[in-house]
Amino acid sequence: MNVDDRDAERFLLQLTLLPVSAVGEIMGSHAEAPHRRDAQRRLAAEVTTLVHGAGATEAADAASRLLFGGDPADATAASFAMLEVELPTGPIEPSALEAGLAAVDLAVATGLVTSRSDAGRALAAGELHVNGRRLEPGAEVSPTDLLHDRYLLVRRGRSATSLLLVG
Repeated sequence: MNVDDRDAERFLLQLTLLPVSAVGEIMGSHAEAPHRRDAQRRLAAEVTTLVHGAGATEAADAASRLLFGGDPADATAASFAMLEVELPTGPIEPSALEAGLAAVDLAVATGLVTSRSDAGRALAAGELHVNGRRLEPGAEVSPTDLLHDRYLLVRRGRSATSLLLVG
């Protein structure tokens, strides 16, 4: 997904089994709306399928959507399992959630903040999200926030993401 636009066509031609005409169509679509990153998405899909098979490509695509703006509630357990190897992860005890875990403590547990005061600033700025829901100052996270009874996808800003695993 992070391949530069200038390299996408060359990589599609060199690293995939797509016909040259198909690459031309992909690049034409990409030129019309580069923000959608169609060329990079197709490159990722083709290479993943060649290396790992179609099943892995589907899981990787779903995981990519999670990281680049998709709704975590729509993701499968397989997508989260794939994120376990791609993201910084950490454990969280079920008992901590049952009592209602303060958003400040959750943020510290992820490593996305450097301290409780940094967490407070991030909350006040609206930078922290759990499973796509923005956390407000004073918010708590409970077992109802878990996805697939195990996952909390925590994001700070646009690109800093961590996955907490319950159990």
